[in-house]
Amino acid sequence: MATGHCHIVGPFAASIPLLAGILTLALSVSDQARAAEAIPDAHCLECHGKADLARTNAAGSVINLTVNPARLAASVHRTNTCHSCHRDLSAAHPDDGIAARRVACAACHASRSLSHLESAHGIAMTLGKHGVASCADCHGRHGVQSPASPDSRLHPSKLAATCGGCHRDALRDYKKGTHGDMAARSAGGTTPSCIECHPEHQAVGQSAARINHWVRRFYTVLIAVVIGLMAAHNALDWLRHLRAALRSPARTVTRLDLCQRLQHGVLLVSFLVLAWTGFALAYPDAWLARALGSDDALRRTLHRLSGLLLLALGIFHLAYVALSPSGRRLLLDLLPRRRDAGQLWVFLRHGLRPGLAPVRTERFGYIEKIEYWAVVWGIAIMGVTGMILWFVPPTTPGLPPWLVEVTTTIHLYEAVLACLAILVWHAYHVMASPGVYPLSWTWWDGRSPETDAIPGRTPSDPETAPRQNAPRDPPQTRTS
Repeated sequence: MATGHCHIVGPFAASIPLLAGILTLALSVSDQARAAEAIPDAHCLECHGKADLARTNAAGSVINLTVNPARLAASVHRTNTCHSCHRDLSAAHPDDGIAARRVACAACHASRSLSHLESAHGIAMTLGKHGVASCADCHGRHGVQSPASPDSRLHPSKLAATCGGCHRDALRDYKKGTHGDMAARSAGGTTPSCIECHPEHQAVGQSAARINHWVRRFYTVLIAVVIGLMAAHNALDWLRHLRAALRSPARTVTRLDLCQRLQHGVLLVSFLVLAWTGFALAYPDAWLARALGSDDALRRTLHRLSGLLLLALGIFHLAYVALSPSGRRLLLDLLPRRRDAGQLWVFLRHGLRPGLAPVRTERFGYIEKIEYWAVVWGIAIMGVTGMILWFVPPTTPGLPPWLVEVTTTIHLYEAVLACLAILVWHAYHVMASPGVYPLSWTWWDGRSPETDAIPGRTPSDPETAPRQNAPRDPPQTRTS
């Protein structure tokens, strides 16, 4: 039997229309869902267009929640939609009880947000101090104007009043001083303002800001050059070891055929996209999320498409292990057996023993079996919870009120468990373990060394005959 080909004819032909139908239906539903997720401004203005909309916060202050559509249309954000800034809200707001979070301006204004974090305002905010100026406190909220506009809170004629809203003592001193007197007599507002001495986003002296700017730029270049050269050197060394591992003559055991390697490749790609987009949806303000842009609908669509790809792979794999001879053999070789527990026990007892000579002549050991069945478990749990979150609205009649929340928690924490398992277990055994460093090439050509070790296994252990094409040692002749 040839193991280097993926037999998709015959028994597998029946599964192709099923998979195609599932993907077609799911893609159409995904398009409809994405269209529904683009919340129109009119939906928001049904409530926020009312002049008397307000709420009282925990401190007892009344906060006006009214949005003036005309003022928004005249602002610099007139091309934005409500949902493009308030990406944390869904169409179920406010019935879902989730309050709007502070808008993440850094999604579009990354460099300005970084300079704000380096200022006295940003440092105080990072330290958790209350009442620190945020973007909206200086620039406004729904009516942000260019600083050159007379209507802007940051126009020179209004800047002192804007800063004085928090710095009342400084404003009083400013008005009593020469600059304040000049400002009072100057209708054009051309006299020195607050930011002439305290540059915006850098609340320090102007000369200190210039010096700090060049020091920061010097170290940015220095760090990039020094660390870049170090990384380039180590990358060349790593590639040298990588080529040596690929050409190693000890890789004689065929562990994965072509079809199995293709399935592993699809699993790898879909898992990486799922992890990236999933955590971007759960933590939209994180840097990992910002790498995907500010379009929450795009993140959700990519997440669902990669989830569908993973589910399609799962269905194909079930057909593969049920109908293909090589698939059935793969499943048999991955079934947990009593000797796997014995291998683990030997490792736990003698794992630190210097004289231990780990040798494996089997196709898979307990390490690979743990990985395989963990993937089966993860796809099942993530698939079921993902479908519930996708297709079951929280407002479904008769639905337990806790179901969606508990399902979301399971989906998130199962993803955390899967990612940590990949990093701690799988990545170690295929990359960091001294026996396979810098990388196991089994994913590429299916071959691994005959001594790709399970600690504690020796050739004299029972049931260790080669399952594939590993060479056998010649029989030994006993002498008296």
